[in-house]
Amino acid sequence: MKKKKKKITKNKKKFFIILACYVAVFLITCITTVATLAWFNSSTWSDTTLYMGGPVYLYFSDTSGVKETSKAGNLTLNTPPGWEFLYPGMNLHLEARAVVQGATFENVAKNGETTIVYSTGAILRARIMIKVKDPNGNFDTQISQDVYDNVWSQVKAKALTIQDDRNDGVWVMDDDYNYTTSNLEEDHFFYYVKKGQSFDNSGKYELLEVGGGADNVSVGFLDNAVITLSGKELTNIHADCELQFTIVFHALQAFLPYENEDIGTPYLGDTTDRSPTVIFSDVGMPKPLTIENSRDYFKEAFSSIYDDPNEIF
Repeated sequence: MKKKKKKITKNKKKFFIILACYVAVFLITCITTVATLAWFNSSTWSDTTLYMGGPVYLYFSDTSGVKETSKAGNLTLNTPPGWEFLYPGMNLHLEARAVVQGATFENVAKNGETTIVYSTGAILRARIMIKVKDPNGNFDTQISQDVYDNVWSQVKAKALTIQDDRNDGVWVMDDDYNYTTSNLEEDHFFYYVKKGQSFDNSGKYELLEVGGGADNVSVGFLDNAVITLSGKELTNIHADCELQFTIVFHALQAFLPYENEDIGTPYLGDTTDRSPTVIFSDVGMPKPLTIENSRDYFKEAFSSIYDDPNEIF
Protein backbone atom coordinates (compact mmCIF):
# COMPACT_ATOMS: atom_id res chain seq x y z
CA MET A 1 0.00 0.00 0.00
CA LYS A 2 2.80 2.39 0.76
CA LYS A 3 4.48 1.89 -2.65
CA LYS A 4 1.23 2.65 -4.53
CA LYS A 5 0.78 5.90 -2.64
CA LYS A 6 4.22 7.15 -3.56
CA LYS A 7 3.54 6.43 -7.24
CA ILE A 8 0.45 8.65 -7.21
CA THR A 9 2.40 11.48 -5.65
CA LYS A 10 5.03 11.34 -8.37
CA ASN A 11 2.33 11.44 -11.09
CA LYS A 12 0.76 14.51 -9.51
CA LYS A 13 4.10 16.23 -9.43
CA LYS A 14 4.63 15.50 -13.15
CA PHE A 15 1.14 16.86 -13.92
CA PHE A 16 1.74 20.12 -12.11
CA ILE A 17 5.17 20.53 -13.70
CA ILE A 18 3.68 20.04 -17.18
CA LEU A 19 0.77 22.41 -16.36
CA ALA A 20 3.21 25.03 -15.12
CA CYS A 21 5.14 24.77 -18.35
CA TYR A 22 1.97 25.27 -20.42
CA VAL A 23 1.00 28.27 -18.29
CA ALA A 24 4.46 29.76 -18.67
CA VAL A 25 4.37 29.29 -22.43
CA PHE A 26 0.86 30.80 -22.57
CA LEU A 27 1.91 33.85 -20.56
CA ILE A 28 5.02 34.37 -22.66
CA THR A 29 2.92 34.04 -25.80
CA CYS A 30 0.35 36.57 -24.51
CA ILE A 31 3.01 39.07 -23.49
CA THR A 32 4.77 38.66 -26.80
CA THR A 33 1.48 39.00 -28.70
CA VAL A 34 0.42 42.13 -26.82
CA ALA A 35 3.80 43.73 -27.37
CA THR A 36 3.65 42.87 -31.05
CA LEU A 37 0.10 44.19 -31.53
CA ALA A 38 1.16 47.58 -30.17
CA TRP A 39 3.18 48.07 -33.36
CA PHE A 40 0.18 47.48 -35.62
CA ASN A 41 -1.29 50.96 -35.11
CA SER A 42 -2.73 53.87 -37.03
CA SER A 43 -3.25 57.57 -36.45
CA THR A 44 -4.48 60.47 -38.51
CA TRP A 45 -5.63 64.05 -37.98
CA SER A 46 -6.85 67.14 -39.76
CA ASP A 47 -7.57 70.73 -38.85
CA THR A 48 -8.75 73.95 -40.40
CA THR A 49 -8.83 77.59 -39.42
CA LEU A 50 -12.02 79.62 -39.75
CA TYR A 51 -12.31 83.36 -39.35
CA MET A 52 -15.21 85.43 -38.12
CA GLY A 53 -16.56 87.80 -40.74
CA GLY A 54 -15.66 91.45 -40.64
CA PRO A 55 -17.77 93.89 -38.61
CA VAL A 56 -20.88 95.73 -39.71
CA TYR A 57 -20.21 99.43 -39.28
CA LEU A 58 -22.62 102.21 -40.15
CA TYR A 59 -22.35 105.95 -39.90
CA PHE A 60 -24.62 108.89 -40.66
CA SER A 61 -23.57 111.32 -43.36
CA ASP A 62 -24.76 114.46 -45.08
CA THR A 63 -25.23 114.66 -48.85
CA SER A 64 -21.48 114.28 -49.41
CA GLY A 65 -21.57 110.69 -48.19
CA VAL A 66 -18.14 111.32 -46.70
CA LYS A 67 -18.56 113.62 -43.72
CA GLU A 68 -19.82 111.78 -40.65
CA THR A 69 -22.78 113.49 -38.98
CA SER A 70 -23.75 110.81 -36.44
CA LYS A 71 -25.04 111.56 -32.92
CA ALA A 72 -27.08 114.34 -31.32
CA GLY A 73 -27.20 117.77 -32.89
CA ASN A 74 -25.51 116.77 -36.15
CA LEU A 75 -28.45 116.11 -38.48
CA THR A 76 -28.02 118.44 -41.45
CA LEU A 77 -31.29 120.34 -41.88
CA ASN A 78 -30.76 123.65 -43.66
CA THR A 79 -32.97 126.74 -43.59
CA PRO A 80 -32.68 129.58 -46.12
CA PRO A 81 -29.36 131.49 -45.74
CA GLY A 82 -29.49 134.15 -43.05
CA TRP A 83 -32.62 132.78 -41.39
CA GLU A 84 -32.11 131.11 -38.02
CA PHE A 85 -35.73 130.47 -36.97
CA LEU A 86 -38.65 128.77 -38.69
CA TYR A 87 -41.54 130.66 -40.28
CA PRO A 88 -44.72 129.63 -42.17
CA GLY A 89 -43.95 129.04 -45.84
CA MET A 90 -40.25 128.31 -45.21
CA ASN A 91 -38.38 125.40 -46.81
CA LEU A 92 -36.28 122.95 -44.78
CA HIS A 93 -33.59 121.08 -46.70
CA LEU A 94 -32.66 117.64 -45.30
CA GLU A 95 -29.39 115.81 -45.90
CA ALA A 96 -29.37 112.21 -44.71
CA ARG A 97 -27.35 109.26 -45.96
CA ALA A 98 -26.56 105.87 -44.40
CA VAL A 99 -22.99 104.83 -45.11
CA VAL A 100 -22.05 101.17 -44.69
CA GLN A 101 -18.33 101.30 -44.17
CA GLY A 102 -16.09 98.96 -46.14
CA ALA A 103 -12.78 97.61 -44.88
CA THR A 104 -10.23 94.88 -45.62
CA PHE A 105 -8.74 92.62 -42.97
CA GLU A 106 -5.79 90.24 -43.50
CA ASN A 107 -5.64 87.01 -41.50
CA VAL A 108 -2.54 84.79 -41.57
CA ALA A 109 -3.00 81.11 -40.66
CA LYS A 110 -0.41 78.95 -38.83
CA ASN A 111 0.74 77.54 -42.16
CA GLY A 112 1.38 81.03 -43.46
CA GLU A 113 -1.65 81.09 -45.74
CA THR A 114 -3.21 84.54 -45.99
CA THR A 115 -6.97 85.06 -46.01
CA ILE A 116 -8.59 88.39 -46.87
CA VAL A 117 -11.76 89.25 -44.94
CA TYR A 118 -14.01 92.20 -45.76
CA SER A 119 -16.53 94.05 -43.64
CA THR A 120 -19.85 92.19 -43.64
CA GLY A 121 -22.70 93.16 -45.93
CA ALA A 122 -25.77 94.51 -44.17
CA ILE A 123 -29.50 94.98 -44.50
CA LEU A 124 -30.84 98.43 -43.60
CA ARG A 125 -33.82 100.07 -42.01
CA ALA A 126 -34.55 103.65 -41.03
CA ARG A 127 -36.88 105.42 -38.64
CA ILE A 128 -38.03 109.03 -38.55
CA MET A 129 -39.13 110.62 -35.30
CA ILE A 130 -40.57 114.12 -34.99
CA LYS A 131 -41.26 115.72 -31.63
CA VAL A 132 -43.17 118.99 -31.43
CA LYS A 133 -43.53 121.05 -28.27
CA ASP A 134 -46.11 123.84 -28.08
CA PRO A 135 -45.14 127.29 -26.72
CA ASN A 136 -45.69 126.01 -23.16
CA GLY A 137 -43.37 123.03 -23.65
CA ASN A 138 -46.14 120.43 -23.98
CA PHE A 139 -46.25 117.63 -26.55
CA ASP A 140 -49.83 116.42 -26.50
CA THR A 141 -51.79 119.53 -27.40
CA GLN A 142 -53.70 120.55 -30.50
CA ILE A 143 -51.10 123.20 -31.28
CA SER A 144 -48.22 120.71 -31.32
CA GLN A 145 -50.37 118.21 -33.23
CA ASP A 146 -51.08 120.80 -35.97
CA VAL A 147 -47.38 121.28 -36.64
CA TYR A 148 -46.65 117.56 -36.38
CA ASP A 149 -49.37 116.58 -38.85
CA ASN A 150 -48.22 119.13 -41.38
CA VAL A 151 -44.55 118.13 -41.23
CA TRP A 152 -44.91 114.34 -40.87
CA SER A 153 -47.17 113.93 -43.89
CA GLN A 154 -44.54 115.58 -46.08
CA VAL A 155 -41.62 113.69 -44.56
CA LYS A 156 -43.35 110.34 -45.06
CA ALA A 157 -44.19 111.14 -48.68
CA LYS A 158 -40.66 112.33 -49.47
CA ALA A 159 -39.10 109.27 -47.83
CA LEU A 160 -41.01 107.03 -50.25
CA THR A 161 -40.60 109.12 -53.41
CA ILE A 162 -37.09 110.57 -53.17
CA GLN A 163 -34.97 107.53 -53.98
CA ASP A 164 -31.24 107.29 -54.56
CA ASP A 165 -30.66 106.49 -58.23
CA ARG A 166 -27.03 105.65 -57.53
CA ASN A 167 -28.02 102.41 -55.77
CA ASP A 168 -30.04 99.32 -56.59
CA GLY A 169 -32.59 99.68 -53.83
CA VAL A 170 -35.60 101.68 -52.70
CA TRP A 171 -37.08 102.48 -49.30
CA VAL A 172 -40.41 100.87 -48.40
CA MET A 173 -42.46 101.65 -45.30
CA ASP A 174 -43.35 98.65 -43.16
CA ASP A 175 -47.01 99.47 -42.58
CA ASP A 176 -48.15 95.92 -41.78
CA TYR A 177 -46.65 95.58 -38.33
CA ASN A 178 -47.06 97.46 -35.04
CA TYR A 179 -43.77 97.91 -33.25
CA THR A 180 -45.04 99.78 -30.21
CA THR A 181 -48.29 100.50 -28.45
CA SER A 182 -48.42 103.93 -30.09
CA ASN A 183 -50.61 104.49 -33.13
CA LEU A 184 -48.30 107.10 -34.65
CA GLU A 185 -47.20 106.10 -38.13
CA GLU A 186 -43.61 107.04 -37.36
CA ASP A 187 -43.41 104.05 -35.05
CA HIS A 188 -43.10 101.96 -38.20
CA PHE A 189 -39.84 101.56 -40.06
CA PHE A 190 -38.60 102.07 -43.59
CA TYR A 191 -36.66 99.13 -45.06
CA TYR A 192 -34.19 99.20 -47.92
CA VAL A 193 -35.36 96.64 -50.49
CA LYS A 194 -34.55 95.56 -54.02
CA LYS A 195 -36.04 97.57 -56.86
CA GLY A 196 -38.83 96.27 -59.05
CA GLN A 197 -40.88 94.51 -56.37
CA SER A 198 -44.58 94.97 -55.76
CA PHE A 199 -46.50 93.42 -52.87
CA ASP A 200 -49.72 94.22 -51.02
CA ASN A 201 -47.99 93.05 -47.84
CA SER A 202 -44.82 95.03 -47.14
CA GLY A 203 -43.40 92.10 -45.15
CA LYS A 204 -42.90 90.16 -48.40
CA TYR A 205 -40.39 92.62 -49.85
CA GLU A 206 -36.88 91.23 -50.25
CA LEU A 207 -34.19 93.34 -48.65
CA LEU A 208 -31.11 94.50 -50.51
CA GLU A 209 -27.71 93.55 -49.11
CA VAL A 210 -25.52 96.63 -48.87
CA GLY A 211 -21.73 96.68 -48.61
CA GLY A 212 -19.58 93.71 -47.73
CA GLY A 213 -16.47 94.85 -49.56
CA ALA A 214 -13.44 97.07 -49.23
CA ASP A 215 -15.27 100.28 -50.19
CA ASN A 216 -17.92 102.34 -48.42
CA VAL A 217 -21.46 102.18 -49.80
CA SER A 218 -23.60 105.28 -49.33
CA VAL A 219 -27.40 105.06 -49.42
CA GLY A 220 -29.55 108.19 -49.51
CA PHE A 221 -32.65 108.45 -47.35
CA LEU A 222 -34.55 111.74 -47.41
CA ASP A 223 -31.36 113.08 -48.96
CA ASN A 224 -31.92 116.47 -50.57
CA ALA A 225 -35.55 116.33 -49.45
CA VAL A 226 -37.28 119.70 -49.11
CA ILE A 227 -40.03 120.10 -46.49
CA THR A 228 -42.19 123.22 -46.66
CA LEU A 229 -43.84 124.58 -43.54
CA SER A 230 -47.46 125.46 -44.18
CA GLY A 231 -48.08 129.09 -45.05
CA LYS A 232 -51.79 128.88 -44.30
CA GLU A 233 -52.39 126.42 -41.48
CA LEU A 234 -49.69 127.82 -39.18
CA THR A 235 -50.58 131.08 -37.42
CA ASN A 236 -49.57 133.12 -34.36
CA ILE A 237 -50.70 130.37 -32.01
CA HIS A 238 -47.95 128.12 -33.44
CA ALA A 239 -45.20 130.66 -32.89
CA ASP A 240 -42.44 129.56 -30.51
CA CYS A 241 -43.13 125.85 -31.11
CA GLU A 242 -40.09 123.59 -30.94
CA LEU A 243 -39.44 120.87 -33.55
CA GLN A 244 -36.97 118.06 -33.08
CA PHE A 245 -36.14 115.82 -36.06
CA THR A 246 -34.46 112.47 -35.48
CA ILE A 247 -33.52 109.92 -38.15
CA VAL A 248 -32.19 106.53 -37.07
CA PHE A 249 -30.38 104.04 -39.29
CA HIS A 250 -30.00 100.39 -38.31
CA ALA A 251 -27.65 97.97 -40.10
CA LEU A 252 -27.80 94.23 -39.43
CA GLN A 253 -25.67 91.42 -40.88
CA ALA A 254 -27.21 90.10 -44.10
CA PHE A 255 -27.53 86.58 -42.66
CA LEU A 256 -30.71 85.59 -40.85
CA PRO A 257 -30.36 82.02 -39.53
CA TYR A 258 -33.02 79.43 -38.89
CA GLU A 259 -33.06 78.69 -35.16
CA ASN A 260 -34.21 75.80 -32.98
CA GLU A 261 -37.46 77.63 -32.27
CA ASP A 262 -38.24 77.54 -36.02
CA ILE A 263 -38.31 73.73 -36.18
CA GLY A 264 -41.77 72.58 -37.24
CA THR A 265 -42.77 75.96 -38.68
CA PRO A 266 -43.31 76.44 -42.44
CA TYR A 267 -40.05 76.48 -44.40
CA LEU A 268 -39.51 79.97 -45.79
CA GLY A 269 -38.27 79.10 -49.23
CA ASP A 270 -38.53 76.64 -52.11
CA THR A 271 -39.93 73.39 -50.68
CA THR A 272 -39.35 71.33 -53.86
CA ASP A 273 -38.16 67.84 -52.88
CA ARG A 274 -37.82 68.76 -49.22
CA SER A 275 -39.79 68.96 -46.00
CA PRO A 276 -42.45 71.70 -46.06
CA THR A 277 -41.48 72.59 -42.49
CA VAL A 278 -38.19 73.53 -40.88
CA ILE A 279 -36.20 70.50 -39.69
CA PHE A 280 -33.15 70.15 -37.47
CA SER A 281 -30.68 70.22 -40.36
CA ASP A 282 -32.04 73.65 -41.39
CA VAL A 283 -30.92 75.24 -38.12
CA GLY A 284 -28.03 77.60 -38.81
CA MET A 285 -28.90 77.90 -42.49
CA PRO A 286 -29.97 81.26 -43.97
CA LYS A 287 -33.54 82.48 -44.27
CA PRO A 288 -34.65 84.64 -47.21
CA LEU A 289 -33.87 88.31 -46.51
CA THR A 290 -37.41 89.64 -46.35
CA ILE A 291 -38.82 92.40 -44.17
CA GLU A 292 -41.05 89.87 -42.42
CA ASN A 293 -38.13 87.56 -41.59
CA SER A 294 -35.89 90.39 -40.41
CA ARG A 295 -38.22 92.12 -37.93
CA ASP A 296 -37.44 89.98 -34.89
CA TYR A 297 -33.71 90.03 -35.58
CA PHE A 298 -33.71 93.83 -35.80
CA LYS A 299 -35.83 94.03 -32.67
CA GLU A 300 -33.44 91.82 -30.72
CA ALA A 301 -30.36 93.63 -31.98
CA PHE A 302 -31.76 97.10 -31.26
CA SER A 303 -34.14 96.36 -28.40
CA SER A 304 -33.40 99.63 -26.57
CA ILE A 305 -35.53 101.53 -29.08
CA TYR A 306 -38.61 99.78 -27.71
CA ASP A 307 -37.80 100.71 -24.12
CA ASP A 308 -36.73 104.30 -24.58
CA PRO A 309 -36.02 105.74 -28.05
CA ASN A 310 -33.69 108.30 -26.51
CA GLU A 311 -31.29 105.59 -25.35
CA ILE A 312 -29.92 105.06 -28.81
CA PHE A 313 -28.66 108.59 -29.33
